[in-house]
Amino acid sequence: MTIVPNPSSPAKLKSCKKTSQASFLFCYNVYMKTANLIIIGGFAGAGKTTIANKLSMECNYPVLSSDVINDALRRALNKDFHEVSPLAYEVMWHLARKQLANGITIIIDTHMSTAKVWDSLDSLKRDMPEVSILPVILQASLETHRMRIENRGRTNKKHLNLGGDKLEDVMFKYDFIEALQRPDLIRVDANGSPRDVYKLVEKIVRNHMLSS
Repeated sequence: MTIVPNPSSPAKLKSCKKTSQASFLFCYNVYMKTANLIIIGGFAGAGKTTIANKLSMECNYPVLSSDVINDALRRALNKDFHEVSPLAYEVMWHLARKQLANGITIIIDTHMSTAKVWDSLDSLKRDMPEVSILPVILQASLETHRMRIENRGRTNKKHLNLGGDKLEDVMFKYDFIEALQRPDLIRVDANGSPRDVYKLVEKIVRNHMLSS
């Protein structure tokens, strides 16, 4: 399937550029037929879900979250986090491909902190070269991550922090992100407030849309 821009979109897109950031992204989504895949990744406590959900609400892009899918599968299959985790990622990437094939821009909210998830992204890129992909990693200091994880555990009892593991048990994911080198990767300083981090991400997404 080849996804092509709407022939009537250039003039309309020009008017879109004059709008606010969020309005522009929604306007772009309406008038352009090129599917975009926006990855919001990062270690636990980076603020992935907060940023992905706000971007979704502001711009009307659906979000696929590996944690949300994992939650649903755990309840449906009566299994624990680690048992359903491989299936959750398989479902997430399957749904992503289906939406992108329909020309729908989507957001993926997941950690992106193992080689396997990047292999899945690269496989999608090879199979769907018409899709424009924007991988963003929210990156904060280890102290910031630790503080947010602890606070989340106190304020959101329903959230399964770190898949039930201890922080020390998943430090390999933090180290993976720190060492990751990819020419397509954009890193965002996530030490600031959610509002400030969102502004940075929104600007990156806007610029990506203009260049894709």
